Amino acid sequence: MATKAWVTEGIALERYSLDRMARELRVANTVLQMVDGRSERTYAFPCSNPWLGDYGWPRRALAAAGLDKTRLAGWVDRWGWDVGATRVDYTPVVEPLFFAARCGGVTEERLPVRPPQRFGVKGVEGDGRSLSDLKSAVAIAIERKAWLSLVFHGIGGGHHMSCDEDVFEALCQHLASTPGVEVVTFLEGAKRTWARA
Repeated sequence: MATKAWVTEGIALERYSLDRMARELRVANTVLQMVDGRSERTYAFPCSNPWLGDYGWPRRALAAAGLDKTRLAGWVDRWGWDVGATRVDYTPVVEPLFFAARCGGVTEERLPVRPPQRFGVKGVEGDGRSLSDLKSAVAIAIERKAWLSLVFHGIGGGHHMSCDEDVFEALCQHLASTPGVEVVTFLEGAKRTWARA
């Protein structure tokens, strides 16, 4: 994610190895357990990205030309033509350390009734949305009897990656007063959906 302006070279996932990620996640879990006493938790892939390493020169060239969202990029991936790629999915590192994980996004219109993967639960973007948009997402989830995981980068703060504080407070009041809605932690939702393997 070195393409993100706020990510420095030393913490870019493109520069991580599986070993480094595994060690950092184990240390983080140990520190968090010392703080809260909990031995079980969930994970959210940073920027919904389960990949470490970098694309090869063909994909980087397509990105530089603005063609990384085209069929050409799909062909490069499908046929294994991304020469020099070091990308590796680190979900197998996450699985033994966490009960479930959020990875990726989905619109409320495409929200599955039951998330298909315990380590790939899709979230619905909550940042920058109006109260009526968020209420609509809740209504769709209720109608489908679906698990809705709203994703907020922050509450307040006045930037595009946050939810307005007044909107969030009104959403909480709406959730508390809406029949058929139960608000639980991500861990509790995952435990209800998947039995511990």
